[in-house]
Amino acid sequence: LSVIPDRRQISLFSATMPSRIIELSKRHMTSPEKVLLAPSDPSVSTLDQYFISTTYQDKLSSLKNILKKEHKDKGSTIIFCRTRNDSRRLVKELNYDSYNVVQLQGDLSQHQRNRSMKLFRSGQASILVATDIASRGIDVRHVDCVISLDVPENPLHYFHRIGRTARAGDNGKSYIFVTGRDVDDFKRIQNHTKTKI
Repeated sequence: LSVIPDRRQISLFSATMPSRIIELSKRHMTSPEKVLLAPSDPSVSTLDQYFISTTYQDKLSSLKNILKKEHKDKGSTIIFCRTRNDSRRLVKELNYDSYNVVQLQGDLSQHQRNRSMKLFRSGQASILVATDIASRGIDVRHVDCVISLDVPENPLHYFHRIGRTARAGDNGKSYIFVTGRDVDDFKRIQNHTKTKI
């Protein structure tokens, strides 16, 4: 902004309006006009959503059961973890079981991220394990299944996650693992949608 002319028009677009985005607009825009679209149900009719009531200790075995079921036709899956450490551990575990897995999380260099996405987009890797860094802005057409290994604290992150599947009229499935400590966060997600999970 410091090198472009003082007379300029700035437009800012965001799927959500968290306080950081609003502060950014106040800092760099003069009397901005806000255009907000009415929120609609953030799910689609071509997406089947499921929750799995489990314990922390049983998540991995439940995940492997789902992967056996969903990967029988060599589909592609994105698994979301809450932390970078969780994603690293899961990648090691799935590689040990001979799944073709790549990861996308904040500790990776841009080169590593690009390589992971290239392998996933081309189908050379059938599973992408990611933190919420991948829940927005990644457009991969062939994602058949999205799995949230953890319930996100922010309900909107759930809808960004499941938005990676059932795109452009395709069918998709999503699974979310709910432990006892996740019940309140999961209820907040359910309150944001008319669709039955």
